[in-house]
Amino acid sequence: SSGVALETELTFGPLFIEGDLFALNRVYRNLITNALRATPPRGRIAIRTRREHEEAVIEIADTGPGVPERARAHLFEAFRSSTRAGGSGLGLAIAAELVRAHGGDIALVDTGPGGSTFRFTLPL
Repeated sequence: SSGVALETELTFGPLFIEGDLFALNRVYRNLITNALRATPPRGRIAIRTRREHEEAVIEIADTGPGVPERARAHLFEAFRSSTRAGGSGLGLAIAAELVRAHGGDIALVDTGPGGSTFRFTLPL
């Protein structure tokens, strides 16, 4: 066990998203796996969901060291973003492709020494 705390902040009421359950599960899995790899023991990962207008907004934040500057320009491109030894650089590229195929968007919205926050949106 890595001793990482998981916090959730979920909007009251259902958010109905039409899409491929397996594809959207893969988006979550890729983002949460990256957050777990980045977060040190006794760190924290927060998952927040909310509705904004006609979109579901999902944020996954960690308390890792932040995304290195050199990786940010190509973060969602296959084979270009991995900074981890043994990493393929495919996780974020696949997540981005799946989110965009569902009519949504994905972005790194905050990063620094205190952690990173990724946000993806999907139409309701």
